[in-house]
Amino acid sequence: MLIETCLEREEPADTAPEAGGWAERLTPRYVAKSWGRRDGLPAPDEAQPLGEMIFEAPDAGLTIKWLQTSKPLSVQVHPQGPGRKHEWWHVTEALPGAYLDLGLEAPASRQAIAQAARDGTLPSLLRRIRPRAGDSFYIRAGTIHALGPGLTVLEVQEHSDVTYRLFDYGRPRELHLAQALFEARTEVEPVEALPGAGAPFALSQFALNPGGQVVLVPERACLAVLSGEGTIAGRPFAANQCWLTHGPVALHADTPARLVLAEPRSARSTLAEGDLLP
Repeated sequence: MLIETCLEREEPADTAPEAGGWAERLTPRYVAKSWGRRDGLPAPDEAQPLGEMIFEAPDAGLTIKWLQTSKPLSVQVHPQGPGRKHEWWHVTEALPGAYLDLGLEAPASRQAIAQAARDGTLPSLLRRIRPRAGDSFYIRAGTIHALGPGLTVLEVQEHSDVTYRLFDYGRPRELHLAQALFEARTEVEPVEALPGAGAPFALSQFALNPGGQVVLVPERACLAVLSGEGTIAGRPFAANQCWLTHGPVALHADTPARLVLAEPRSARSTLAEGDLLP
């Protein structure tokens, strides 16, 4: 049987006012997975092998995750209608042999996809990509997709938990063929690195040198810390944290820092007073 264990670590929320805005450090939920890893992100012993570190931000309509894999994940589709979920992957680590599957390699009928899901050949229909650290991929709702082994990925997604499994490498979990096939995109679509103008959220990736500072001005957003240390709204931040911000708030780097700011589209705004690197 596939065993999945959830553990929620109790951590105090850090909040502080700053120039009319404030920032809250979100509490992670650590999820052990059979396809997770013990040699990556820090997590409690009870959450090993760690598969997901989840930060919920319903106030911003977003969920932020770090995922790390040692085996292929199930091939999935997210709905385009009710429960819609667009998502974005940013690869922070890709070990030798790592890959991901994103969309179809060639157009296919729903009947052909269904048959391939039943006979175990579905992965051969998918566009296989061997990413490098720093690569990004925007996954539109309805796109057939799966993470492969050897990856650590930051995921930004709409705040929805609806996932339809199309294929699961023989693991004893429920599949949702009818729902997945109904929602699936069956044409070949271009690979997109970032969400476009019609997406429900916008993303800003940026870096700060030691001593650098930016002011985050969105009304509400999520800030994921890929690396580095510093302060946000006067509170210390560190790698692998996620913060909910209500701007304007000041962000100051004490060490080289790389960060991702995710904003719900209705709250799209800009960085200000920055010391940014490409």
